[in-house]
Amino acid sequence: MSDPLGPEQSGNIKVIICVPYRDSFLYERERERGIERERRRERERERGEEEEKERKRKRKKEREKEKKREKEREREKERKRERERERERKREKRERNLTIGTLNFFGNINLIFYVPKEQKKFFKSFSLVGSLYLTWVRSLI
Repeated sequence: MSDPLGPEQSGNIKVIICVPYRDSFLYERERERGIERERRRERERERGEEEEKERKRKRKKEREKEKKREKEREREKERKRERERERERKREKRERNLTIGTLNFFGNINLIFYVPKEQKKFFKSFSLVGSLYLTWVRSLI
């Protein structure tokens, strides 16, 4: 049988036992660290996903609250408009029952006032009863 290393080196052979790296303690420790890092990353990713979900839930709740506030503002505006319409209807109703009269005092003072229709029949002329009517108007104020 021939010498695999050649005739010069046959007396100096050293036996080296090689252990595959994947079976070594260092490899196991490094593999565990890698697994632990991966688990940590996974937990952080999940936590990030959970935080993102939580942020989405909070944003959704905020949007819902804002929508409710906006609806309430709209309802309040509508109530206000309705009250204004009601006041306008009452005012128009009062005005339908009034007639406008004018008085001229001293030739340069014009007074515009309202006379209830039911009372107008008692006054033949606004100018004759102006002072009487003014007294009545002052008593109302």
